[in-house]
Amino acid sequence: PQFHSYAHGKLLLSGEYFVLDGAKALAIPTRFGQRLEVFSENEQDGKLIWEGLSNKNEIFMRVTFDLNDFEVVKKEGEVSHDLLQDLLREARKRQPGFLAQKQNIKAISKIEFSLGWGLGSSSTLVYNLAQWSQVDPFQLLFATLEGSGYDVACAGAKEAIVYQLKNEQPHWNELQFEPPFAERLFFIYLGKKQNSSDAVRKFRNQPRVQKTIEHISGITEQMLVSATAADFCALMEEHETVIAEALRLPKVKDLFFSDFPGAAKSLGAWGGDFVMALAENESFDTAAYFKAKGFETVFGFKEIIFTR
Repeated sequence: PQFHSYAHGKLLLSGEYFVLDGAKALAIPTRFGQRLEVFSENEQDGKLIWEGLSNKNEIFMRVTFDLNDFEVVKKEGEVSHDLLQDLLREARKRQPGFLAQKQNIKAISKIEFSLGWGLGSSSTLVYNLAQWSQVDPFQLLFATLEGSGYDVACAGAKEAIVYQLKNEQPHWNELQFEPPFAERLFFIYLGKKQNSSDAVRKFRNQPRVQKTIEHISGITEQMLVSATAADFCALMEEHETVIAEALRLPKVKDLFFSDFPGAAKSLGAWGGDFVMALAENESFDTAAYFKAKGFETVFGFKEIIFTR
């Protein structure tokens, strides 16, 4: 390929929703991400052919754009091309020379995770396209999508990050996050893909409460130094209570697995994507418990987190 880029998926362990208002959030880049490879074609009729491949190597989207204005010439597949078109146009606006040639270009974007998982199919696309067009990924993101940007920071991160918006500008630092009880942390996909933009809009309509923002930031800081599973469980439960009260929504544990002997916390948009679970008892088989409940996609900490 004449260009390639790789972006990590993400899991938001703390700070969901309130990260939009400036709370500190803890997030981890995942082993699963999205790869972009770009090739020059022989034809000279000013077309960009974009193929989106799933984690099963199936083409879920094939779109041909006119390089003049990124109008769609031809499209196949079920997945919408709207975000991609918006990103291409925004990149051109910020880098007028981006794809300004007549020579045809083929771009192949391969996602390594199931599209339903909510690990960041949009943020990884934003990051890779920003690398290709040499545009700031946060400018691309904020011009096309609603969100805090923590997911774009994760896309390029090599370690866990603590992320915070200050005066609406992204700030983050990478740090090692592997608590002593890491092998007991599990991530379970609930099977109901949530629309992050809808969740964000709903949250935006709530009144902003500084005290809650500080409370969530405090929980994030304590999670980083938590030495025991019992402490971490208590922080997970405290975080769930704060968000449940703010959104007036039931907690995920109460809804689906009230008999789980430990803490379960929603990650990201509540009610559908992944939950993080930690059993208080060291010998409890968490994976078996969730599989018996019918949740097939269960990852241990080491199986999902990206490590160098």
